[in-house]
Amino acid sequence: MSEVLISAPEGEATPLHALRRQDLEGFLARRRPGLRAQVEALSFKASAGQTCAVLRPDGRVELALVGLGDADPPDPMELRAAAAKLPPGDYRLASAPRGVWRGQAAVAWALGSYVYDRYKPKPDRRP
Repeated sequence: MSEVLISAPEGEATPLHALRRQDLEGFLARRRPGLRAQVEALSFKASAGQTCAVLRPDGRVELALVGLGDADPPDPMELRAAAAKLPPGDYRLASAPRGVWRGQAAVAWALGSYVYDRYKPKPDRRP
């Protein structure tokens, strides 16, 4: 099985921001103007389990967003969906709302990355 939790990435790790629906507007207001346009074009509303990969002009992922919905306190298990939906690569949890314990977030990421591939000739995609 491939490692899904690493202590140091091979290159630059993509920042992952976990956002509640009510925090999305404030997050976008503090970022570059083009980011808002991409997020709106992808219809990202920070709903529970929703993901969004924001691309650089060269096509690489600049940052990733994962929605936590409206729950208070937020449920870090919503990060399970992000692991499977985002493009392959190394990610680091750059920001999360208060109440998201990073240990639970890591477990959620690992659960979402798990694929039973023992009898497959090769994995369909890199975690």
